[in-house]
Amino acid sequence: MTTAGVAVGVLVAGGGTVVSPGPPDRAASSVHLLEDDGRIDDCAPGSIAVLTRAAASPVRGFRFDALLARAAHRGVVALVLPTPAILVPPRFDAASAAVGVVTVPPDTDLGRVVGDLSQVLAGEESAVLVRLRQGIEILEHAEASGIRSPELVAERLVAVLPGLEIGAARPGRTAVPSADPARAGEVWSVPTAPGAHADIDAVLLRVLATLGAGAARADEAPERTLSSIITELLVSRSGESSELGDRSRTLGFDPESWHLVLAVTLRRASGPSTGGESPTLEQIRREEAVRITALRTARTTGATWRAARVGAALLLICTWPRDPGRAGEERARESARAVHSALVESETSSAGVLSGVGRVHQGVAGLRRAAAEARSVLRMAPKASRSSFTVFDEFGLDQALVDWFSLDESQESARRLLAPFRTLPPEKAETLMKTLQAFLDHQGSVSATATALFIHRNAVGYRMASIRRILDSELDDPEERLALQLACRGRHLLPLDPQP
Repeated sequence: MTTAGVAVGVLVAGGGTVVSPGPPDRAASSVHLLEDDGRIDDCAPGSIAVLTRAAASPVRGFRFDALLARAAHRGVVALVLPTPAILVPPRFDAASAAVGVVTVPPDTDLGRVVGDLSQVLAGEESAVLVRLRQGIEILEHAEASGIRSPELVAERLVAVLPGLEIGAARPGRTAVPSADPARAGEVWSVPTAPGAHADIDAVLLRVLATLGAGAARADEAPERTLSSIITELLVSRSGESSELGDRSRTLGFDPESWHLVLAVTLRRASGPSTGGESPTLEQIRREEAVRITALRTARTTGATWRAARVGAALLLICTWPRDPGRAGEERARESARAVHSALVESETSSAGVLSGVGRVHQGVAGLRRAAAEARSVLRMAPKASRSSFTVFDEFGLDQALVDWFSLDESQESARRLLAPFRTLPPEKAETLMKTLQAFLDHQGSVSATATALFIHRNAVGYRMASIRRILDSELDDPEERLALQLACRGRHLLPLDPQP
């Protein structure tokens, strides 16, 4: 028996959009192409009614409600309409709950839709072939479009493979190991489907995994390797840079050149991350899409750009063999602004995008300073602003902080001072460090701290008591207070824990 849910899944995989899912477990037995919405009364129970463009065009408002009610009365399980949208959505009453509604693009080949549905209704073997063809078409379209990232392809393939994800192997799922060396040990998987559908799922998953391997073997592998080396250069100690520098030069990146860095992060649509969970397929997809969009836009300017990642920030690095001067720096900043605009307009950054750009510096130490400057200005973004582009200010305390944190000794000192907070859950630790920073910035005034944090003074007292217990200190030593104040103010400039 083919259910209405299976039929609706075929429509979605072919580019349809579900307006109302209807009862997924009801049996679907036939499909009818209607050239007039009045012919809905000729449909038998269990039918799927596909309206032609001429029949669907007048179906708006009350006429749509009437069509829906008549379909429910006849026992129709789903309506398919070739229209970009239902201008007046259906009333979700008993009638709309009994009938699935799917829209398809107006230029859809309805003959093919009817043929696919007929094959699905004919039995499992035909349904499997339809599923395979739809999956292959999605993969072929991705290849023709030059999409090499398996995460981006997976976003489209999930229409055919519901529940598609990458991660650890789990019982009850059809799985294929990822062929991407960067994701060794992980598998692409879907919930195990009945019968021959599981074999088709395995075939599509294997093609997806092979696509990832092909991308890695092509131009992605050297670029991703270089990205990893640059990240190591940014977070390693000064004395560990020689070997990394030699490796980066073999891939065309000279760390002793002149560098400007653009740092980018996406605003989260929901609450803050706890910091310990594994990234979801959606998060991986968004990060990869941002990387591709940012690099593609930056490189249209003619300059040399590389990508790396430190923490939650994507870093784009513009490099010159010689000092580009003020004019070159300004051109690079304009390129950075173009990247920011492209990301703001992209669907991957719907929650907002924050960008910060630093100044031009030379050498490995200069690369680290340029990255620290770019990341530091991300914190200056207005909290009420959905998106922002900020240029590093050469003056003020932030410059002093960047200079201070460019030293290995300063980073190690800050890590040591803040280490007791790392034993706490990330959100609680961040709250207490913000409170400590405000308390020290306001010379220990509980009232001023409460005003700055928009909390009651009693809450400040409670938090400071916790902080004193955690630090095992009464905070009465002026040198300790200054060191903690600098560590708290610059904690976001600490890239990662030191390399082992």
